[in-house]
Amino acid sequence: MAGRLGGSQVTIRKLTVIRVDTERNLLLIQGAVPGKPGALVNVVPAKIVGRK
Repeated sequence: MAGRLGGSQVTIRKLTVIRVDTERNLLLIQGAVPGKPGALVNVVPAKIVGRK
């Protein structure tokens, strides 16, 4: 019996936002983003514990 793959959420930290292009609705990120091309990505600010 076949299993299911790809249904879990993956969190990647320490990626850098290079540029935001509002005219073309693009967000340029430096680093490897998981998922296939054209997939939806949820971008949230980092929660760094212990820093002020």
